[in-house]
Amino acid sequence: MSWVILGAGNLIGDIIDAVETREEKIYGVVYNEPLSEFISNKLNSKKILMQDLESYLKGFGVVTPSSTHHIFGFLATNKQAFLGSIASYQLSFSNLLHPRASIPTSVRMGVGNYFGPLSVVGTDAQIGNFNYFNRAVSIGHDTQIGNLNRFGPAATVCGRCKIGDRSYIGANATVIDGILIHDDVTIGAGGVATKHLDSPGTYVGIPARLMPKR
Repeated sequence: MSWVILGAGNLIGDIIDAVETREEKIYGVVYNEPLSEFISNKLNSKKILMQDLESYLKGFGVVTPSSTHHIFGFLATNKQAFLGSIASYQLSFSNLLHPRASIPTSVRMGVGNYFGPLSVVGTDAQIGNFNYFNRAVSIGHDTQIGNLNRFGPAATVCGRCKIGDRSYIGANATVIDGILIHDDVTIGAGGVATKHLDSPGTYVGIPARLMPKR
């Protein structure tokens, strides 16, 4: 099985690693921003700038249900416009799990999620669509996660938490048990959320406190 990647920026390096570790191939990449020279040289598959997306997708053969390719939308919070531009195509998105990620069968999830190496999800968690879990992220049991969230390396979300949409949990940040995280929240690297973060904004420190708007 091979993969078609939509919306890939320089984080395509993570995707290359996950796909190659699965002993699979990247068939093509439709991207919406320039790739670095290093990544461009490393990526030997088709590289298509998003200009006439429909013709490219038909060329890849990924529009019809009989496709032999997995489709992965590598979409971050700031790429929702790109997601909207491909929403009219009846594509079936896949989740991409690094072989060294641990996801129990009891976890319910949507589509377009990426799980990096050593990421772990607890039992009975619920995960929405197009979330990005970097390496060594830990998600606790019975936690609910919405859509378009990003988790930095070694971020930890404990059990029975609830995270909305479009939030970013920074590297080594921790959300303790039972905490609610509002939509559009950023927790800085190393921050610890010890109470509900019920307003959008950036939170830093231990315990995490809302930074004043400038």
